[in-house]
Amino acid sequence: MSDHHKTVVQAVKKHWKDYFKPSSYKVDYRLKSVAQLSFLEENYNLIILDRDCTLHGYHAKHRIPDFEPALQRIKKKSEIVSNSSFEEMLRIRDVFGDLFPVNKLVFFASIASPCLLRFADGKLNVLSYNMETREFTDLTRNLSQKDKLLEKIVYNFRKPNPSAVRAVIDYNKFIGAIPKEKGRFLMVGDRYLTDIVCGNLAGITTALVEPVGHTSEKISLMLGRWLIDVPVGGLMSRLAR
Repeated sequence: MSDHHKTVVQAVKKHWKDYFKPSSYKVDYRLKSVAQLSFLEENYNLIILDRDCTLHGYHAKHRIPDFEPALQRIKKKSEIVSNSSFEEMLRIRDVFGDLFPVNKLVFFASIASPCLLRFADGKLNVLSYNMETREFTDLTRNLSQKDKLLEKIVYNFRKPNPSAVRAVIDYNKFIGAIPKEKGRFLMVGDRYLTDIVCGNLAGITTALVEPVGHTSEKISLMLGRWLIDVPVGGLMSRLAR
């Protein structure tokens, strides 16, 4: 089963009730593209970014030159949260790893707590995440070797599940990069049913960007965007105003 089909299945199983709440679709900013983030970045301690059709086309291998000035400006306070497989996460690292940390939250069979997979400065870190205490334990030596994981992932947390976004926020608080008690956070993406719902479930500000390079998406993704995401998300976001 492909990544986007797994995302749909998990979303329906775990969050079907949230999809009936207009509050899940609240959009605080509507942007032409991530280039406009340069005008917002001073208001936020941390910006959480979607990748596909937000930063570049679907699974694209190169960055968009027109976005580069804005991305360079926000890079010190921005991170990517991925729904993709670990293999695709490696490709995201190859394209954006010199700009942003790339994150994914997973379960391993032998670890009771979820683990944050985090590429920072090109290096993979595996961090056990205590969701109650919001503390992290470095398990990198035990679970990874270079770009390989030494244990199989048995569960991926996928947007709209807000757990990965919360983990990234908590990690930045844990290491002292942002204030522990305060902080303003922004979720940025091109889809209502994953990115915007995720941001609202995480209790943070949301920004919807117009999709870039969406014609490169798979047919099933394009149909889902124009037959479900745009009409349902657009209607529910208007009700949330």
